Amino acid sequence: MKDQSKTKKVLIQELASLKQKIAELEQAKPEPKQAAENSRRESLFCQSIIDNAGDGICVCHDVPEFPYARFTVWNRHMNNITGYTMDEINCQGWYQAVSPDPVMQAKAIARMDRMRQGDNLDQEEWEITRKDGQRRQLLVSTCIVPGGEAGVNMLAVMNDITDRKWTENALRESKEQYRTLVEKASDIVFRTDNSGHFTFVNPAGVRITGYGEEELIGKHYPKMIRPDMRDEAIKFFGRQFVKGINNTYSEYPILTKDGRDVWLGQNTQLMVEDGRVTGFQAVSRDITERKHAEDKLRIQEMQLRTIIDSTGDGILAVDNTGCVIKVNQRFADLWKIPPDIFDGSNDKALLTYVLGQLVDPGAFIEKVQALYTSTAEDFDTIFFKDGRVLERYSCPLMSEGVVKGRVWSF
Repeated sequence: MKDQSKTKKVLIQELASLKQKIAELEQAKPEPKQAAENSRRESLFCQSIIDNAGDGICVCHDVPEFPYARFTVWNRHMNNITGYTMDEINCQGWYQAVSPDPVMQAKAIARMDRMRQGDNLDQEEWEITRKDGQRRQLLVSTCIVPGGEAGVNMLAVMNDITDRKWTENALRESKEQYRTLVEKASDIVFRTDNSGHFTFVNPAGVRITGYGEEELIGKHYPKMIRPDMRDEAIKFFGRQFVKGINNTYSEYPILTKDGRDVWLGQNTQLMVEDGRVTGFQAVSRDITERKHAEDKLRIQEMQLRTIIDSTGDGILAVDNTGCVIKVNQRFADLWKIPPDIFDGSNDKALLTYVLGQLVDPGAFIEKVQALYTSTAEDFDTIFFKDGRVLERYSCPLMSEGVVKGRVWSF
C-alpha cells in the first residue's frame, strides 16, 4: 500500500506538471509553426497519458453558479467508475449526481472546501453512487493544479476498490465464522509446525488435555501420546509427511495433564505452501467411551467363545440370511465337517455337506427352512445313515421382537 501510495503521488505530480505546461502553452503568444506543432504534439501526448491511465483522472474548477464545480478533464475510466460522462456531470453537478444522500453530500462539500485550502486527499476512501444506483468504494488522491481557467483547479485520481473491499470483508467474515466454529467446537482443533510442535490449539484442546494454552503452544505433540504407542504414531505421521499424504485418519491414546488416558480419533491434514509442507492441522474427537465399549464387547466376545467351545453340545448360530454367526468345534466334530467348510460362513454350504449323511434329508431341509422365520422353539431327533442319532434343539435369535436368525444345539 505504501508503494502504491507513492506511485499515485508521483502520478499526481506529473499530471499536475503536464496540466500546467498545457495551460502555459495555451496562454502563450503565437509561436513559429514548428513550435506550435511541438506544442500540439506535447498536448496530445499529455492527453494520451490521461486517457490511458489505469485510474480515473479528472480536473475541475469552481464556478459561481450551479453546479459550482465544472470539469475540464475526465478520462474514460471516470466514465466506468461513475457511469456518467463529463457533460452529464457538468449538467447535474458532481455532488448532486454521485452523493444523493444529503449527509454524504454535505460531507463531500465540506471536504472539497478543505481541499481548496491545500488539505489534499491522500489515498482516502470515499463512497459514491453510480448512475445505475450501485454504491462504489473509491480510493481518492487530490492536489491543486495551478494555471488554466480562473479559480482553483483540482486534480483527482480515483481507483475503484469496491471488489477488493468486498473480498476483504468476505474474507474477514469467513475468518470470524471459522474462529467462532473452532472456538465453540467440542472437538480438539490444533496446528503444529512441520516438526510436530503445537502452534495453535482451541479451547476444547485445553479442556480435554487439562493443559493451559500457554503450556500446549510449543509442546511436542508426539510426547503427549501414550508411551507404548508413541513410536507407532511417530512412524505414521512421518510417513504422511514424507509421502505427502494430504489426509489421514488415526486413533491414539494421549495422556492428559493429570495422567488419564484419552483416546482420540484424529483426521490430520498437511499444510502446504509453495509445494513445501509447513505443518499439520488436525481435528481430534474424544472416542474414549467408544474404545471402552469396544474393549468391553471384545471381552464379552472372548467369554462367549470360551463358553461355546467348552460345552459338550455342538452349537450353530445362523442369521436370517443364512450366514453363520457362531459355530463351535464340537458341532464340526459331530457332523464330521472338514476344516475348509467349517471355516466358511455360509449355512448353505454346511447344509449341502451334511444332507448326504442323513436318512431323510428332504424332511431335514424342509424343517430347517420352516424354522428360519419361526418364533417357536423346536426339539426333534435326527437319524444318520451310519446309525448315529442326534437330538436337536433350536430357538429363534430375537432382537427387539424381530427374528434375526436361529440357534441350533446338537
